[in-house]
Amino acid sequence: MIFAVVFGILGGAYFFWRWNYFGYPLPNPFYKKGGGQLYPAGLYTAIKSTFILSFPFWIIYLAAFRSRSTFRMALISLIPIGGFTLSWVFLSDEMNYLRRFQYATLPIVLLSWPGLVEGTWMAWKLPSSRAAWGKTRIAAMLLVAVFLTGSVAFGATAWLARKHRKFHIEDVYRDGRYDVALLLRPYAGGGYTLATTEAGLLPLYSRWKAIDTYGLNDQWIAHNGTLTDAYLERYRPEVIMLHTVFPLADPPADPDAWGRMVLRLHSYALANGYIAAAVYGETPADVHAYYVRRSFVHSDEVVRQLRGLDYRWYRTGQVCEDYAELPRDQTDGLWR
Repeated sequence: MIFAVVFGILGGAYFFWRWNYFGYPLPNPFYKKGGGQLYPAGLYTAIKSTFILSFPFWIIYLAAFRSRSTFRMALISLIPIGGFTLSWVFLSDEMNYLRRFQYATLPIVLLSWPGLVEGTWMAWKLPSSRAAWGKTRIAAMLLVAVFLTGSVAFGATAWLARKHRKFHIEDVYRDGRYDVALLLRPYAGGGYTLATTEAGLLPLYSRWKAIDTYGLNDQWIAHNGTLTDAYLERYRPEVIMLHTVFPLADPPADPDAWGRMVLRLHSYALANGYIAAAVYGETPADVHAYYVRRSFVHSDEVVRQLRGLDYRWYRTGQVCEDYAELPRDQTDGLWR
């Protein structure tokens, strides 16, 4: 009853206030990434990630199944963990970097396992902690320490092995999009708009008004399914940034949602006379392209600064080629 009152009244009040404020009962990304479909691959990733994130503690859950009382305790904590994990069958798994979508399960496991240890210890009729003195207690503590240290070391070693190269902190965290955001920040007070496929670093650090052209943070795009020229024309963005993962001169015959968005932005920029200020990447088929509207009052200054950047690729930290500088027939349709 206490649970029902607290979450029913207070939680329900917040839920309906949020529904009234935003106009929809669920968060915006659900409508963009759900689409009324099932995603078996996303479910598989969610189950695997949940297991890996809390690996050492699942042993305690297995041990808790021995008795009725501890089984009930384990089941109560597994209901939200399992429900949250299984819910990802309704959402696309894109952008699930470092298993971040499953992080919410870890605090539940960490809050649950001490009680399970105590109940399991009694159910298995093991000696009490007060009775386990001397060498027995020390051996048990060392065993637990070795097990947990080994689990952490195994995970860290596996992660580093996947890198296939030396770990350089400057390579991992240097990102040209951050430099562009700082470049644009002095103009933030002018009420200008940035349309970008990368609605993270750029809007956050530039402080510009932004259109998330993929729709995760844009209600109109999320509920209308895709970006349109008419929607872009509402805001007439001063700067457009797109990330294409295929040569624009040779696009796929049936592009996915990301590809359709990129092609829409590219065609809009060309049709409206935008300046292709810079096209940065390590290969012409995977680039960050920056367009600036010719009528933008600061266009010449912004274009000059964009072309002068020491732009680093976000995956490797390496200095990028500016493909807008190459001859027209080598730039896959992206030239100024």
